[in-house]
Amino acid sequence: MKKLCIVLVFMGMLLNQALCKNQIATNENTKSEFYQILGSSLSKLSTAQNEADLLSVVNEIKRLETMFPDEWLTTYYIAFLDLKASFSAPIEKQEVLLKEALLTIESLKQNKSANLSEVYTLEGYYYLAIIAQNPAQNGQIYYKEVISAYSKAIAYNGENPRPVLLLTLFKNKMAQFTGADQSSFCEDLKKIELMFSAFTPKTKLDPNWGEQQLKTAQQNCTSQE
Repeated sequence: MKKLCIVLVFMGMLLNQALCKNQIATNENTKSEFYQILGSSLSKLSTAQNEADLLSVVNEIKRLETMFPDEWLTTYYIAFLDLKASFSAPIEKQEVLLKEALLTIESLKQNKSANLSEVYTLEGYYYLAIIAQNPAQNGQIYYKEVISAYSKAIAYNGENPRPVLLLTLFKNKMAQFTGADQSSFCEDLKKIELMFSAFTPKTKLDPNWGEQQLKTAQQNCTSQE
């Protein structure tokens, strides 16, 4: 009887081990499928020419989000692309896009797997989009929210170049109205360039944007030299 119990325990351990291996394999296959589909959708951004093209990609990612509800990257890119589209969308569409982006960002904050440095970068980008609707009025109301969100993003990951860049650009823009000293702006951009060079996203689909904005800003520095 004792030997039988030992055999049964041993067989149970083997069965559990096999089930664990199968579960790991299933999870890996699911991840692989997710990255493949998301990568296919995001690849279309390179040919997107207008707000309608961006929203077409958003709709694809929304369908993917229903298939993989625990993945934070789908939610992230929905908010990110909504915000990008809002800058060029007609006024009547901007409110819808911004409202969806805000709800999506709040949802991201509840996702335990989300990269909070990237999430708060998005939040700062959201308030920047709000200001862009009416700079003279909204700038005075929301500038603190922009700075606070980017600062939180940096606090979560000081090596993330996106919030550092966006905060630097925002402060430089503010200085044009307040007269604050921005003599170190171009030197700051050089440091951020090094941050981008050193930065490696966790996966090939994790947020890795911002260098184009950096290059555009540096063109002004080159013209002043």
